[in-house]
Amino acid sequence: MKKQKILRENWYEKIVQTTIIGDDSIATYTQRYIKVYHKNYKNGYILLPA
Repeated sequence: MKKQKILRENWYEKIVQTTIIGDDSIATYTQRYIKVYHKNYKNGYILLPA
């Protein structure tokens, strides 16, 4: 099972915490993305891993 929680999102970054629950283990990792404006994308920005 995989759960994602947005810890913080603003105009320049998005921090997502992902928890993966296995049969006998739990793994948690946090990813930080930087929003970069790009005119070819429909929502106006792309997320780059930081």
